[in-house]
Amino acid sequence: ALGVKGGVKVIDFQNRGFLSQLDIPKGFIITSINGTVMDSPSELSEVLSKIRGRVIIVGVDKNGRQVYYPYRF
Repeated sequence: ALGVKGGVKVIDFQNRGFLSQLDIPKGFIITSINGTVMDSPSELSEVLSKIRGRVIIVGVDKNGRQVYYPYRF
């Protein structure tokens, strides 16, 4: 419905992990992190476990708009 071919939808934040600290809303579809395309929750977890420094999360919000979330750690 949103025209997204891949990605990982944020449904719940288990264990108050990395994503829960970033103000990413539930329902947001993460399509890439630092240019790496996300196709599965396991791939998302793997990429997040290796993040250091600057992070750019790209995705689609519930209205179908592409959104960028830049962070620095």
